[in-house]
Order: sequence, then C-alpha cells, then structure tokens
Amino acid sequence: MGSTSKAMNGFVISRLAEQGILNMTRPVVDYRPSVRFNDSTTTLNANFVDLLSHQTGLPRADLAIEMFNNTGDFLDNHVRYLEPSYKFRDGAEYQNHMHALAGLVASDVYQCNQAKRPTSDCKTNDFKNWYAMMKAELFDPLNMTRTTGDLGLWMEDELRSDSASSSVDTATGIPILEFSWDDPMVSVDFSWVAPAEAVSTNAEDLVKYLKFLLKKGASENGTQVLSPEAFSNSFVVHNPSFSYGLGWAILPYRGKSSYWHNGGTTMTCGVRIFPEDSFGVFVLTNNSVDWGAPALNHIIDRLLFGDDSNTAFSDAEQEKVNADLAYNAAVAQAYESLPTPLPLPTINSTAFLGTYENGV
Repeated sequence: MGSTSKAMNGFVISRLAEQGILNMTRPVVDYRPSVRFNDSTTTLNANFVDLLSHQTGLPRADLAIEMFNNTGDFLDNHVRYLEPSYKFRDGAEYQNHMHALAGLVASDVYQCNQAKRPTSDCKTNDFKNWYAMMKAELFDPLNMTRTTGDLGLWMEDELRSDSASSSVDTATGIPILEFSWDDPMVSVDFSWVAPAEAVSTNAEDLVKYLKFLLKKGASENGTQVLSPEAFSNSFVVHNPSFSYGLGWAILPYRGKSSYWHNGGTTMTCGVRIFPEDSFGVFVLTNNSVDWGAPALNHIIDRLLFGDDSNTAFSDAEQEKVNADLAYNAAVAQAYESLPTPLPLPTINSTAFLGTYENGV
C-alpha cells in the first residue's frame, strides 16, 4: 500500500487519543525526550498532528531511509542535523520519517499502557510494537485477516500455518511458499520506516477498509471502531500549504468533495473516496510505472460520473505513462549494453581519500 499506509497510521493514533492513551496535541518530545530537531521551537512544540500532516518544515530526505536501517536511531541522533526547508508550521514538504516517528512513539506509549508501565519507561526502537498496535486497533476490529505491517512476521506465520501451501527445496531443505491471489501484494520490506509505507494487503481486505472509510469509522458489521468525531479529524485540513489532513490530501475532484492519496514502493497504488456519495476506489498495481492515479481517475470517471466517453486515460496521463515506460526501457537497455566484466576505474581510488563531513 506504500504511502496510503499513512492514513491507517493516523486513524490508529486518533483512536489512541480517543481512548485517552495519548494526546495528539501534546509535544512528541514529552513522550520521547531523546528527539531533537534543528531548532528549539520545533523540538518543544511539534506534536502528533504536526508530524502526520508534514508541518515540521523538514526536507524529504528519503535517501536517509537507505542509509540508516534503524529509524529509531536516525530519529534520535540524526534528524537534529536536517536543516528545515520552511519554518515550523509555515510550509510543507512531504516527510516519511515524521510519520515513522509518530507511529513509533504512539506504539511505545500504547505498549506501556497495555503493560501498565509509566510513559517515561516506553522508549524502544522496535517497530514490531507498531505492527502489534495496528493489528489490535485496526486490522483485527475490521477483520482484515490478510493485512500486515510486518512482511517478515507474516511470512513466518505462513510457514507455521497448517493451511499454508508450501513445498520443500530438495537440495537445501528450505520451505518454499506458494503465494496465491488471497495473499497480500508485497514487494519490499520497509520495516525501517513502517508507519509511513509498510502495510501490505489484498483486495478482499481492501473492501473491508473501504467500507470503514465510507461508513465513517464503522466496520462492515456496523461496529464503530473509531467515533465519527475522531474519524473526521483525519480529513480536516491541518496543513493548508498543500491541503493535507492526517495522511490524506483533501482535494475536490470534478467539483465533488474527495479525499485522496497515492503510494509507491516498487509498486504503485491510489485511493480516492467521495464521502457525500458513499463512493470510493482503491487501485493496487504490480508495476513501478505510475498506473495508480490515472487508472483510479479512469474508474471514477466511468462509475461515478457516467463518463463512458472517457474510454482511455487522458492525453496528459497517457503521455506520462508512456514517458515512464520509455524511461524504464532506456534504463534496461543501458544496463544490457554495459561491458562484462566492467572496466576498472580510470582514476585511482587514492584520489578520493580524505575527510568528508555532513551533520546528518
């Protein structure tokens, strides 16, 4: 689900606030004192709402996801060196680490609450707490039995399951799982920034989630998982710089009120709901080309607006898809044309020896 995981993260944190486990407007540093930002204003004031709606002013810095496989360590020891692009609450730049921080802190507080330990004793760097919280507070109440935020644990469960369809590699003795269409669509393990993009699911569970969205916080059997008031908080424009709520872009579509988000890891997806029409569409793809948004809009145009004349993507959308396909083909061709083995570098490595420093 990529970045559409962010909305789920926001819903669960809102549920914890509703239960009195945490306060969404309380500074996060009160819960995790080791967190430091580049300036004292952000450090002393940034709360869950700020983190979930991209209001810290920090740059995107996604390269750091590849450099630091322990997000907890990165948040404690490196975020303070990220120079903001905007002043606190004075602009917006999409920031995956802040959603990870919100989810990590919330899950630590949640686990302390479950164990009846003081909040001061809550700090961990373990996102498995977040997976457990999401399962208990959202996936289980919605009966989303084929949804996970922990790809590794899910695969372990499949190996242990009596119902798992598996065979054994005769050469190594290692079990081989044979996944079916009932399994979550998974691509890459993003556990180090899990709350921002790690949820994987399947079509059947997505229907249950869509019903939750259209029923304003209720499950398909009518149980109110999240109160209408707490549910609606996700769709308030908390960040007017780009009309963003708690994991949702609040943007009209063809004159109708709608909430939207896309996602992408090595696959792309998109979701848009129309609350006044009780209508929503979720698209998952198995390709890194951005099919999600144009496919989503195409389905909406036909089903909600009755626009049968729109039998293909718009010219602009098709042009973008064609450009993505051409780029991918060009990259593949470039790799194929590389000599084997690769030639040695023409500049001796000693030319690069030295001391290089960056705060992050």
